[in-house]
Amino acid sequence: MAKLVVESTNISDLLDLLRSNTWLVPSFQRDFVWSEAEVTGLALSVIEARPIGMATLWEQADDSELTLESASIPDTVNGVSATAKIAMHDERPKKFFAVLDGRQRATALAMAFGGLRATDARRRFSGRYFLDVTHQDSSERVRYIRDAQVKAGKLDQLSVCIGQGLFPLATEPDSELLGQWLEYIQAIKDPANYANKQLPPAEELQRRDEILKKAFAGISQTVLAVYIVPSGYSLGEICEIFETLNTTGTKVSTVDLLHSWLYSDTSADADPVLLREWIDDLGQLEGAFGWASKNDRPELMAQLVTACYVALDSEKPAPRAVGSKKSPASISSIKAGDLLATPSAFWQEAIADEILLAGYIGDFQECVAGSSFPLKEVKSPVVV
Repeated sequence: MAKLVVESTNISDLLDLLRSNTWLVPSFQRDFVWSEAEVTGLALSVIEARPIGMATLWEQADDSELTLESASIPDTVNGVSATAKIAMHDERPKKFFAVLDGRQRATALAMAFGGLRATDARRRFSGRYFLDVTHQDSSERVRYIRDAQVKAGKLDQLSVCIGQGLFPLATEPDSELLGQWLEYIQAIKDPANYANKQLPPAEELQRRDEILKKAFAGISQTVLAVYIVPSGYSLGEICEIFETLNTTGTKVSTVDLLHSWLYSDTSADADPVLLREWIDDLGQLEGAFGWASKNDRPELMAQLVTACYVALDSEKPAPRAVGSKKSPASISSIKAGDLLATPSAFWQEAIADEILLAGYIGDFQECVAGSSFPLKEVKSPVVV
């Protein structure tokens, strides 16, 4: 089997990799969940030339059937979903990779420096990120400004931005990132970009110029470490990698790992299991409304399915082997390892009987309170 490789990519090349669909996101990955503050913090690390972490990629064969999509930011307004993607087309290059770990980080960099944002001003992440050279506190020099404020302040015009000491982090369409920042270094000293064509005092202009050049150096020099897994690995082995990431400190939850396991086991089926999406669908059924959500304690639904497996007296499929461990003889609890060991065949049964499962959840509420009540009122959901 081909050896694993560790490389690195700078910010400009990373944007090209995302825009060209060379880096794609597997459908079993969770949605982008970072906050505006987290994106701002990562952008600040870049302009300060600090380490920004690592991404793990899985090289894909030409005939890969893995469902992959461009880096995107899904959002919802008034119940209507929309998706903004960084790539302008769906074609893939001859060589492409699935992002196993680092989707949040890569997407955040695309938002801050690549202009990835929602096009509707009502949606989250429709604003833009700026370097504020007027700020004395270096930790506050990256600013996120919402779209309504951008338009109201005419901050979509570069000369207005420069006059206020603000420099857009992202490239303009069809612009090269470093080339654009080189233009900033010239433009900051051009009187035409200031009110009444009057430059700031010499000392202040020098201070701003030094901040701008330091940010340019950070963007030029900062790299993202990249760990590449060869295409010879199977999806099952990739799931084991997810398990390793989960146990070594990376924020991959049990539900994320279970999602990948189930997708791996059922990817050849007409309807592969996408756990997080199913949890959301379950939450729309009578009895489970307000209880099943991929964004609010999704592990509870996994625990309930495993509890059903444990309680079943009739013949049932054998537990799944977890990672490199041998398959357990039985499952007796609903701890994380038991959730992973619950076989895919039983999950498919549970999903097929989702109305019955939702009814169980509703019956629990009736039994406890005589009527329905939301999950947020349960201090310890596992008692269910």
